[in-house]
Amino acid sequence: MKKYLFLYLLTLLPTIASADSSGTCGSNITWTYVEATKTLIISGTGNLKDYSYPWNSFKQSIEKVIINDGVTSIGDYAFLDCSGLSSVTCYTPDIPTDQDSVFGGIDLTDATLYVPASALKDYEETSPWSSFGTILPIDEYDVPTAIETPATENNKEFFDLSGSHMTSSQRGLLIVRDKSGKTRKVMVK
Repeated sequence: MKKYLFLYLLTLLPTIASADSSGTCGSNITWTYVEATKTLIISGTGNLKDYSYPWNSFKQSIEKVIINDGVTSIGDYAFLDCSGLSSVTCYTPDIPTDQDSVFGGIDLTDATLYVPASALKDYEETSPWSSFGTILPIDEYDVPTAIETPATENNKEFFDLSGSHMTSSQRGLLIVRDKSGKTRKVMVK
């Protein structure tokens, strides 16, 4: 019996070791860390709090950050010492911060920033975003340009990029499954 219990617990280790983490980091802001892709996703509306970031324990593992539209500001030191950061995708056309401390302790010269094409010039000219080695418009990053609105939500299911089911669409990149089972990525503006 002990042998079988031990073997069963061993089968759970990959699940436990790759568990995703999530929480809140503002009154209407949530975060999700997807360990399998080493991606931190910031979603919601409003301001990301200053200084206190719950992802500090795995910040050196973060390789990608996705900031969905609706995030209006990013607090100081949000990504401090995220030394593995290789790309940031920011869907908000309005620059959410001009504080250099947001990416403190990171050499961004080898990192890529993806931003809305309409705001490309603004990001290229505003610190700390201008510190990225490469800045590309999202349109060239193979992101679908389909737009969903509340009027077209009937008979569709919405999921965030971590696969969590959502009750309705929100701004940013989402996964949509229609009643026929067809699934696609959709940019909600």
